[in-house]
Amino acid sequence: MSKNYSLAIFLGFTLLLLVLTPLSAATTPLTVPNLNEITVTSIGLGETVDPAWAYDTASAELIRQVYDTR
Repeated sequence: MSKNYSLAIFLGFTLLLLVLTPLSAATTPLTVPNLNEITVTSIGLGETVDPAWAYDTASAELIRQVYDTR
């Protein structure tokens, strides 16, 4: 067997493995942990609503939602 033929077979099996692996993982059903509960996450409270003093992400998100920035 030549070196190129062995490389082609190896790449073919690798490609086949990469294509078939997500298909087998997609057949498992997803479950919801608790239907009676809503989980809300945030990055913290904003320190200020003044755009001149806002240097953190939480304040910037609050400012974007409160003020019309267009």
